[in-house]
Amino acid sequence: MCTSVIKRDFTVVIPFSFIFICVISSTACFAVCSRNTFGNQCEYQCHCANGDVCDPVLGICPGPCDSGFFGPACQYYASTFKPIKRIGPGLAWLFDNDDKTCNDGRTDTITVLLDTPHPITWIRVVANDSIQPDHFQLAFQNTSRREMRWPCPNPQTSRIDGKTMDILCKTPVAIRFLTVSGLGVLSLCSLHISAGRNVALNQATSQNSDYLNQHSKNAVDGRLDDSDDPKSQESTCSVTVPTACDDGTYGPGCSQSCYVHCAGDTNTCHHITGECHLGCDPGFYGLACQNACDGGTYGPGCSQPCNEHCAGDNNTCDHISGECHQGCDPGFHGLACQNACDDGTYGPGCSQPCNVHCAGDTNICDHISGECLLGCDPRFYGLACQNESISRSSEQKVAIIGGSCAGIIVVIIIINIVSVIL
Repeated sequence: MCTSVIKRDFTVVIPFSFIFICVISSTACFAVCSRNTFGNQCEYQCHCANGDVCDPVLGICPGPCDSGFFGPACQYYASTFKPIKRIGPGLAWLFDNDDKTCNDGRTDTITVLLDTPHPITWIRVVANDSIQPDHFQLAFQNTSRREMRWPCPNPQTSRIDGKTMDILCKTPVAIRFLTVSGLGVLSLCSLHISAGRNVALNQATSQNSDYLNQHSKNAVDGRLDDSDDPKSQESTCSVTVPTACDDGTYGPGCSQSCYVHCAGDTNTCHHITGECHLGCDPGFYGLACQNACDGGTYGPGCSQPCNEHCAGDNNTCDHISGECHQGCDPGFHGLACQNACDDGTYGPGCSQPCNVHCAGDTNICDHISGECLLGCDPRFYGLACQNESISRSSEQKVAIIGGSCAGIIVVIIIINIVSVIL
């Protein structure tokens, strides 16, 4: 029984058979899918490694993708390619389909030849070190002449995690050579080039004849080995398939809104998984940007550590701005405690003035302890010049006064003795 209907259709024409015309309908409803399909109409095929079962709604695999597939829900065919030079030990890691074997840091530029030229839409890079959007540059060629190479004019990036990033760069023509260069190549482990995805799986079909057992259902079973008759590629079959969700929505019936923290003005995300196309707003991470940065990080990609001078044992700060939650350690100020106290002040909140007896015109002192950096003015001593010493002339005056007092006392005593005798 149908519980939801897809609202819009469009028609495309694909090669199928020279004898009959087949029409694929798009009646859409939620269905109980077999173990290797998913979606509202089971219209997508799972491509999980090791025969793993994918999520029946979103198609997410519990582990890695099957060989030859990658990307959101393992739905994208990975274009095959070869290096322009013979593979040596230094490049074997690029072709072993293993994200754990990586570049040894000896090359920062790689050029590959696509086995089948096609327009480029996006690629995925996986590294063994933290990567940033400016760590990769793409360039394209249609011939082997390097002078005919042109760069990607306006790449858009989406960080999946700290070591995985998608780069969107659409080319208007089929590409033969792709060059990837930059700092990120030094730690590159895998390069996936999208060759498209199946958009017409398990749709209902019909046909007006049955020639040489060429059935219309073979066009939508997700297999490429059904046709035995080369003539079957000479005519056409009309296929009607549901369109993707509008920007800003995803999931079953396009009923879910992309997270508000997807980067970009329209918060666009993948229409099946909800993965944000352009990465996350500063302060958030995750495929759908659903998580705020952990307490010790902030900013774009949660790549910035909170300042070590944030007060508290864990140096926590605001996940967007980096403002320290508990203020600053003594000797520092600013929202992120990024500044040492100005000359002339020190301590908590930079609220203490340096001692006026610190030497120098500006009485400068250490911004944390208050210790005078140029020593003390005359007659003063101590780390902060807080103690005053007694001068030699003062000691002499004290001695004279002391001696005079003692003399007076002796005279008084003598006078008292004489008075008693008399």
